[in-house]
Amino acid sequence: MGWTPSFPTFNKNPMDLVDEAKSKGVDPKEHVVSSLKSGDLDFAVADPDNPVNFPRVLTVWRANLLGSSSKGNEYFLHHLLGTDGAQSKEMTPITQRPREVKWVDEVPEGKLDLLVSLDFRMTSTGLFSDVLLPAATWYEKYDISSTDMHPFIHAFNAAINPPWQARSDYDTFQRMAEIFSELGKKHLGVRQ
Repeated sequence: MGWTPSFPTFNKNPMDLVDEAKSKGVDPKEHVVSSLKSGDLDFAVADPDNPVNFPRVLTVWRANLLGSSSKGNEYFLHHLLGTDGAQSKEMTPITQRPREVKWVDEVPEGKLDLLVSLDFRMTSTGLFSDVLLPAATWYEKYDISSTDMHPFIHAFNAAINPPWQARSDYDTFQRMAEIFSELGKKHLGVRQ
């Protein structure tokens, strides 16, 4: 099974964990390990319906998560976006529920505050997105890419410039990082 990076990782903000470690005069890594061992800290995935563990912001890059990649599309729409869904299954019986994950009978709806898509196609994920960023296609960017289908890398050479406001993935993420860094100075100050 492949794993995709996800956030939040823990049920506490990582900046708060660093602040706690500094106040105790210990290395942040040691603080995280000792907090996990003591039970003061846990992995967010162990309690996905706790509001402190909601993903809040989801960025979907060149994928149709809500239209084809997610299995159980109606549950994604209902629980992540808070839309009306066509759920037809009853709750999982107690004997079949996972033991490693905290279970709640009243499952939250609408966990996401913001859904951002970066794509050159208008997929169903783009249709549900709060923000849809126009991406350049393979013929409009200088880039490298690979897939899980073969062991080599493709080099792209742009045939034309991206039209209108479309940008390459790299340019889009670089610009987002610049903007978020400026916003971070204002709203977060200097934190680790």
